[in-house]
Amino acid sequence: MPFGAALTFDSQTENALRALWQSHAQAGLPPFMPPSDVPPHMTLMMAEDLPVDRLRDSLAHLAASFNPIPVEFLSLGVFPAVYGVVFLAPVVTTPLLDLHAAFWRAAAPLAVNPGGQYRPGVWVPHVTLAYDLPFNQLGPAAAFLASQEWPSSAAATRILYGQFNVHGSSRLESIALGQQKE
Repeated sequence: MPFGAALTFDSQTENALRALWQSHAQAGLPPFMPPSDVPPHMTLMMAEDLPVDRLRDSLAHLAASFNPIPVEFLSLGVFPAVYGVVFLAPVVTTPLLDLHAAFWRAAAPLAVNPGGQYRPGVWVPHVTLAYDLPFNQLGPAAAFLASQEWPSSAAATRILYGQFNVHGSSRLESIALGQQKE
């Protein structure tokens, strides 16, 4: 089971994104997002191991130094490579990139084999709406999701971190952005 960290959203945005997952499934399109306890998110890092106990204090300090980040979703995107993915693309802003870079400075020295596609300078922030699609289903899935209403304004409010399992039970912790360490 991979380890990682992600940004999650305010409850209104989370509910709207879950509704998109559900409408995709109800439309009978092939795999969307499997049922799991992982909420809609923007992944910051994935790794073979990320020692949560050693990272917890650093993340508390990091989260306290960032307020919730406004996010605008203005477009859909597609990753057609190994895993067919349709995603919601946020406008890339300085606060979003700053938080991502700060997270990597804190976590990368502790991470075992962090995924290169998430490193600063390469990272494509996104919220997955459908994944593991056969190539011939990317167009229909993107067209369907483009016809749906999605949240245009949101707030990234928490850092979620730990063991991710999109097919079942995960072991995750989170900390609110702007929250002072207790």
